[in-house]
Amino acid sequence: MKAGDLVREVTRMTRPRCIGIVLEVDHTQTVMASGKKVPHPYLVMFDDGELDWMKSGFLEQLNHNF
Repeated sequence: MKAGDLVREVTRMTRPRCIGIVLEVDHTQTVMASGKKVPHPYLVMFDDGELDWMKSGFLEQLNHNF
């Protein structure tokens, strides 16, 4: 994924799944999970106004280059 890609959140979070756009990609971004640093390189602005760093497994790319 790259900046400008349209994505859908596919996590198991309790909030409704949202559509968003990748604003930035920074492979140095991490989140602590279970005592480990986990890469979350995609800064996404969601249609509900939330801005969050996400990992690729949490996102489905909607615009595909064929």
